[in-house]
Amino acid sequence: MKIFLRILSYLKPFWKELILSVVLTMLFTIFASFSILTVSPLFKVIFYPEKLETATPVDVDVPEMPGAPGNLLATKDRIKDQIIHEVENFVVRDTKEETLLALCITILSIFFFKNLFYFLNNYFLATVVNGMTRDIRNELFDRMTHLSMSFYDRSNTGTLISRITNDVTVINRAITTGFLGLLRDPMLLLIFLFLIVVLSLKLTLIAFATTFGTLFIVRAISISIRRYAERSQEKMAAITSILQEVITGIRIVKAFAMEKLELAKFSRETQKHFASMRKLELAGKAIGPMNEAFGALGMVVVLWFGGREVLSGDGMAADEFMLFIFALYSIMAPVKNLSKVNAGIQEGVAAAKRVFRVMDEQPSIVSGARDVPPMERGIRVEGVSFRYDTEPVLEDVDLRIRKGEVIAIVGPSGAGKTTLADLIARFYDPTAGRILLDGVDIREFNLQAYRKLLGVVTQETILFDDTVRGNICYGEATHSPEEIRAAAIAANAHDFIEDLPKGYETGIGDRGVRLSGGERQRLQIARAILKNPPILILDEATSSLDSGSEQLVQEALGRLMENRTAIVIAHRLSTVKSADRIIVMEGGRIVEEGTHEELVRHNGLYRRLSDLQFSSEAAGGVPQRA
Repeated sequence: MKIFLRILSYLKPFWKELILSVVLTMLFTIFASFSILTVSPLFKVIFYPEKLETATPVDVDVPEMPGAPGNLLATKDRIKDQIIHEVENFVVRDTKEETLLALCITILSIFFFKNLFYFLNNYFLATVVNGMTRDIRNELFDRMTHLSMSFYDRSNTGTLISRITNDVTVINRAITTGFLGLLRDPMLLLIFLFLIVVLSLKLTLIAFATTFGTLFIVRAISISIRRYAERSQEKMAAITSILQEVITGIRIVKAFAMEKLELAKFSRETQKHFASMRKLELAGKAIGPMNEAFGALGMVVVLWFGGREVLSGDGMAADEFMLFIFALYSIMAPVKNLSKVNAGIQEGVAAAKRVFRVMDEQPSIVSGARDVPPMERGIRVEGVSFRYDTEPVLEDVDLRIRKGEVIAIVGPSGAGKTTLADLIARFYDPTAGRILLDGVDIREFNLQAYRKLLGVVTQETILFDDTVRGNICYGEATHSPEEIRAAAIAANAHDFIEDLPKGYETGIGDRGVRLSGGERQRLQIARAILKNPPILILDEATSSLDSGSEQLVQEALGRLMENRTAIVIAHRLSTVKSADRIIVMEGGRIVEEGTHEELVRHNGLYRRLSDLQFSSEAAGGVPQRA
């Protein structure tokens, strides 16, 4: 029940449309009831040989006994007779044919208003349900981008995408099914419960001939539905694409503190999807009223021709004729809908539980309130330990990084190099110890302001399905073309960008698939240069490149590190020889520290790693600062 009430809370912004939808549903049901009430004058027009007289309400003499069944029956009969009297009084004319014509016009009018209210009801209901879906998606996406990296470590990307796409769609369907199934369909079921289908071939052919034109109208609407459905699927594909990019690139989003930007992009796409879905719903819901409206026209034609035959005594028996008229009403639709209501609501509640489970997830990284001053002294790691669940990764790490210093971190796989950099970037918090910036625990700083100090270049190049310009100035639209061009030149990227079909306006595809590895990496460096951060984290930035690309990237990294504090994580020792200090890690601890020459003379782990690598590699160096 709590889950259901929580779902309903998203309807609050649409309370006006919801009230209108409820009122229109009631009006639809009232007019559906009016169509049944025409049965009484219909029988009197066709089957009574004498002149038609309006009915008079009857008085039933029942002893006054409070609460007696007879009183209830008498009241019911009086209400029934009064309604019949009013209906017959409305349609009775001087002659039977005139009364029949008035009755046909009345029935046609009833069906017109009934289907008008049906269509309007679905219009407002579509606005409510799809608007609610849009809001749930936006809130869920916002929550996902603000959750900590530990959440993504234990979550499956496909599952998260399913939560925000399929599960929210199921909630949408459940609300629609529940609203119609619990409000409208029971009313319709009570109204049409007594109808039994008996068909006449001749009148059936007349009815089908009358409604044949609906095939062309329905076909035209179906084409529109197909077009709107394709557009809707395209919009959903765009939503899924952005979602996948953000989830897989969440490290970059967080490093650049671009959660709000991604939410704005995502919100634009969900708004487009909302608009396309509303058109799709309107086109789809138009078919039902259209079919029934033309069915009502066919019924009127059948009623006119068949009724005249019955009056002349040349047609079918009166009871068979009336059964045929009632056959135009169907009980199957509300019965079918009601049979799906419970399953639909249960499915929606189950989907909502999965969605709300993500929404209720709390970030393990909590932003502080303190402003971040310009770095003056540097970074200090004091007694830091870290565990993934119960597995220790870092143990009692102490490290000091002075402002403007280039620190290289090396060691075998699993030594904790990347984890240490992630702690400095505050993707995670230490399980013990602390990290200080100019003597202040980084947990005290505003999280987004702190991350704006950082520039991150990783081995896995994170680019977005945007233009070259859009990727370089990610989230910073205020940069001028000259600044973007200067960053590209500094990153050794300008020349290949100029050779692209549209230069800086060329789309690079999903994750930069249209570019080579070296080109993607240089775009990532240009992005970091344009951001101009005082602290750089370079995590295996050249390990997957060929020698030609590596040289260009190394030159670009050298320019990037000029006058900055840099933390370089490398597997190839040839790339860190010129670092100010080299930190050697093993088993989550710092085991050695010094320059390349000092560590080689020390004859420890670094010397052993160096001998293994340099025996098969040409000597190189860490990118030199320009």
